[in-house]
Amino acid sequence: MDPMPIHSPHGKAACFPMVSCDCAMDEVIELLLVNGRTSVTVAGSDGGPCGTFDLMAHLLRVRQGLACGPGEAVGGHLEAPGEEPPAQAGSLWREVLHSMLSGTEKPMVALTDGAERVLFANASLRGAFPGLFPGPSVTIPDLLPGHPVGRDADNGAVSFWFVQNQQRAFMVLRVRPALDGIGALVLFELTSQLSKGYQEALDEVDVLKRVLNTVEGLQVVDTRGVITLVNESFLRIHHLTREQSEGHPVTEVIDNTRMHIVAQTGVSEVDEIQTIGGHEYVVSRIPIFKDGKCLGAVGRIVFQDFQEIQRLALKAKRLQMELEALRKSKGKAHADTRFSFEDIVATCESSLLAKERAMMGAPTASTILLLGESGVGKEVYAHAIHNLSPRYSRPFVRVNCSAITESLIESELFGYEDGAFTGARKGGRAGKFELANTGTIFLDEIGDMPLSAQAKLLRVLQEREIDRVGGEGTMPVDIRVIAATNQDLWAMVEQKKFRRDLFFRLNVIPIVIPPLRDRPGDVKALAKLFWADLQKTHGITTKFLTEGAKHLLQDYPWPGNIRELHNVLERTFTIVRDNLISEDQVRMILQGVGSSAGHVCENEDCPLDEVVEKAERRAIGFALARTNNNKAQAAKLLGISRPLLYRKMHQYDIS
Repeated sequence: MDPMPIHSPHGKAACFPMVSCDCAMDEVIELLLVNGRTSVTVAGSDGGPCGTFDLMAHLLRVRQGLACGPGEAVGGHLEAPGEEPPAQAGSLWREVLHSMLSGTEKPMVALTDGAERVLFANASLRGAFPGLFPGPSVTIPDLLPGHPVGRDADNGAVSFWFVQNQQRAFMVLRVRPALDGIGALVLFELTSQLSKGYQEALDEVDVLKRVLNTVEGLQVVDTRGVITLVNESFLRIHHLTREQSEGHPVTEVIDNTRMHIVAQTGVSEVDEIQTIGGHEYVVSRIPIFKDGKCLGAVGRIVFQDFQEIQRLALKAKRLQMELEALRKSKGKAHADTRFSFEDIVATCESSLLAKERAMMGAPTASTILLLGESGVGKEVYAHAIHNLSPRYSRPFVRVNCSAITESLIESELFGYEDGAFTGARKGGRAGKFELANTGTIFLDEIGDMPLSAQAKLLRVLQEREIDRVGGEGTMPVDIRVIAATNQDLWAMVEQKKFRRDLFFRLNVIPIVIPPLRDRPGDVKALAKLFWADLQKTHGITTKFLTEGAKHLLQDYPWPGNIRELHNVLERTFTIVRDNLISEDQVRMILQGVGSSAGHVCENEDCPLDEVVEKAERRAIGFALARTNNNKAQAAKLLGISRPLLYRKMHQYDIS
């Protein structure tokens, strides 16, 4: 049989023999691949041509599910007899396989389709994976579970990578399917030494990946501003996939970015604020240099939540102000003030806010208005503000506006001259504002100031000068005003009981001190502080409150606020003789006081039954607390019968 002239993929004439119809299918296909052909003439039993085996037609049948075994005879899979078609030029997979298989080394080879199905595997590949062949529908992931499908490395016509499969390492060359729908896969198994080195390289890469993933929002761009690398944190923060980020211009991926500018200019941008998805982040952008040339830039998120930074900054500022307050308290403070911000207990958010605002306003010269119920510690705040101000070594003068009669308030505040009125001191007298000159005046209960005095106070705040009663001319004063009230001044303004213009003059820095019932966390801290002071004052260190007693104090509403808490603790400390004071004993003290005891009037207009109720309630509560709720001993201590004690307890709802 004479050889037939053929055309190789490289355009050179060659001779190619016919193959016997009894040849195995895989041998014929591999023969075609070695020679870069897609068809061959098949000889029948008589030695003459009986048909043509066309590789492309055969692969089409395989893709359609009409599979055949690699050992089947080629004679059963022929096209109609006729002239052999010429080889198709330009199919990349045929050129690659012709080049790979024509050498002395015979690699493992597979033909694939666009769905990554293996349409043909040569003997070497089948021998390397006996568990998969023969088998239906073998795919590339079955062969190489770690191959990078869908990644940028796999997007070109030809891709190249390493794959570790169990204890074996492969160097893989893949040709993507072309217009004819056929692709190729070539595998070279590495030697044990190369495999070991490759595994070590993989381990180093894995460590590098783990290190990179510890950086928040890592991204790398080249000089064109195209993203070349991102880590998992970046994808999570921006809600993106790797395909949506890598290979894309950074300006199309991230809003408000400046990465491309840093990559072009080579100028670092460190700790800058950037808004991403409605949240503020602190980011850094650093250029990458090699041999003095900028190759791109790397960006990272320093802080994910800018609010957290603000919180830390406020905390640092608060600590700085407390340190300054401590420094000044160790200095020469005025004798009239004994409290500093160290003495203000604040653990709850509302009390922390009030303390922080007071510390921020203290160093200024602005007027401060302290608002809060009776007993919340407004005077303590006033002392602390003065001690943290630049006037801490100057006078601090307290004025209780509710304790001065309307006829005397002007002379008390502004002073008077000799002979200003009948009974005036000879030589006159300096008023509170004059005494507070260069320092601070604390106007407590400002809501009780008469309207006539309010007008003069307004002039002092505006002009910073005073007129003595009966005097001629004015006297300049340099003062800082702190006012306090437990009343709703704005409601009083609307009721015409307080001047509107004075309200706005006082309400420059308003500080609302929350009641104790709204900050139960502070009760525990205050109780601990007061109890330690009582132990020190009385010289008794063996008395303690049980946990139940502490919880009872924390749950009590405290209508009298801090003042009431201190009084109840002092009363408990002195009345109860036991070293370990129980919850019931504290409850007896609280019931003896009564929730309305602090509001029962004690002046000449108070009804007798209210005075009696208050006295009996307090006596019964103290007696029960002192006897650890022993009714017989309490009745004996009170000098009454036990039935009468029970009736009184029922009458006053004392349990």
